[in-house]
Amino acid sequence: MAKADVTNKNRTAIDANHKLNQHQPSLLQQGRNAGYRISTAFKRATTNTAKRVRFAANHSVRTFTSHPAAFITFDSGADGHYVSEKDRKAAGLPILKRSTKRVGVANGGTSQAKHVTKLPFNNLSSKANQADTFEDFPTSLMSVGKTADDGTISIFTKDGVTVHKEQDVLITCKGMPILIGVRDEHGRYRIPLMQQKGQWQPRKPRARINAALQKANSVYDLPSIEQAIKWMHAVCGYPVKSTWMKAIKAGNFIGWPLLTEKNVNKYYPETTETDKGHMNQTRKNVRSTKPKPTPFEESNTTSMRGKKIQDVYIKTYDPRETIFSDQTGKLPTQSQRGNKYIMVMVEIDSNAILVEPMNSKKDKEMIRAYDTLILRLKRAGSVPKKHVLDNEVSEAMKNHIRDDLKLTMELVPPGCHRRNAAEVAIRNFKSHFLSVLAGTADNFPPSLWDRLLPQTEVTLNLLRQSNATPTVSAYAHLSGPFDYNKMPLAPMGCEAQVHEKTDKRGTWAYHSLDGWYLNTSPEHYRVHNCHIKSTKAERQTHECTSKLQSSTVRTPRFQVGQQPERARYISQTSREKIEQ
Repeated sequence: MAKADVTNKNRTAIDANHKLNQHQPSLLQQGRNAGYRISTAFKRATTNTAKRVRFAANHSVRTFTSHPAAFITFDSGADGHYVSEKDRKAAGLPILKRSTKRVGVANGGTSQAKHVTKLPFNNLSSKANQADTFEDFPTSLMSVGKTADDGTISIFTKDGVTVHKEQDVLITCKGMPILIGVRDEHGRYRIPLMQQKGQWQPRKPRARINAALQKANSVYDLPSIEQAIKWMHAVCGYPVKSTWMKAIKAGNFIGWPLLTEKNVNKYYPETTETDKGHMNQTRKNVRSTKPKPTPFEESNTTSMRGKKIQDVYIKTYDPRETIFSDQTGKLPTQSQRGNKYIMVMVEIDSNAILVEPMNSKKDKEMIRAYDTLILRLKRAGSVPKKHVLDNEVSEAMKNHIRDDLKLTMELVPPGCHRRNAAEVAIRNFKSHFLSVLAGTADNFPPSLWDRLLPQTEVTLNLLRQSNATPTVSAYAHLSGPFDYNKMPLAPMGCEAQVHEKTDKRGTWAYHSLDGWYLNTSPEHYRVHNCHIKSTKAERQTHECTSKLQSSTVRTPRFQVGQQPERARYISQTSREKIEQ
């Protein structure tokens, strides 16, 4: 209605606005616009106006065919790399020089090589990449033996083949080999078809090789032997190389996977955790510049010696049945269980060091810790009769040792601490325990230090030899041989993922809980004690994945107590040549 009414005020205002004069650009802007129009017209006049898209008058069809990639056959019967000229041109391999090589072929004749080329495999050496080309070869051959000579291991399966560096592969076998072959002088692998006189016969590997194969039946998925040794070094509490090698050579770690004298000597890791606990001042007269005194002249008495005929040497050891004990100083952090001190006891016959945490040095707590250690010795079959301890001991403790336990007590002279063997034991234990604490995770609570003592004691006694039986460790003297498959260990204080049972978690809850690995329970089969972060409580589990985080030990994730698979690349024993 408002639009039809010409007298309406709104209609009148709108019409008035429509009649206003339009805004005109300035003279400067009008000049710019004119220049733009002229330049555009000039470009259009000088530019080629021909069509940029042309259409063909007749239809045509083009077919594109993708040529398959050139392949080379990985042949164990070839003693060298032989590439056909057709494959060389297809792969674009270079020509290095003319070849003078002649090889025998399957039909009994010989074939003359044409060129020397280089295979495009960057991870192989230049010698292993060198190949010869042939005009009359229908397929290209790559020698397994020549590749193996370059420090590689080839693994053939029903689906394919993989080639690895020798130091990156570990293989273990659960059963005996079904076929055994040898490599001849031409680099080819040969297996005898039947038994004949004078021919090499397949036979079982020696007991030493079988033992080496069986040692790796519970190793975890480690990328190399070097990483395995680093992991075991952390498990054992970061010991010094000389101490560790001596214990391994004595047979204290029989049954531990890959833990051999050869592997440790080659891959021993130099870690800061070891220095944290074992660095000492250099002894005097080491690499001294002082002139040495002239030794006395020794006469040659070889001709005076008698002939050695089946000599037997016997050494008699009298059991001492003696123990030494002392207490450490106050630790910087009180544990969650209120412990502040550690009682250290040494049993002389076994040379074992036993430890027990204490919350104070009062008589009641001292007697409790002492009785705990004595009970452990009696359960191991070692009943002490004499106790040597420090001069600073209370009357209540003396009466308990003499009257209750019926032991002969002896006090060391005042101020003469070196007479107490526990002083040296405390020093050795502290060095070992400090290395363990230095290797814990960065977020590991220091108040859990007393929960690391059981495994610290086990690993320390595995590094010590028994006095009564020097051929066994101090641990084996009291508790028997250590079975790593039954009681697998992990680095103490490392981060862990603890499995949560289905009846304990929600439908959409995570399957594992964050925590720290503490120790392995000696009373169970493959059960581990872990401290859970969320509940701040200790839990026993048989499903625990540990992860070592250290700047010096780089290891992947491991599952503690994991069962071995049917065939796993975790042993270096495949590199040992089977006896011919």
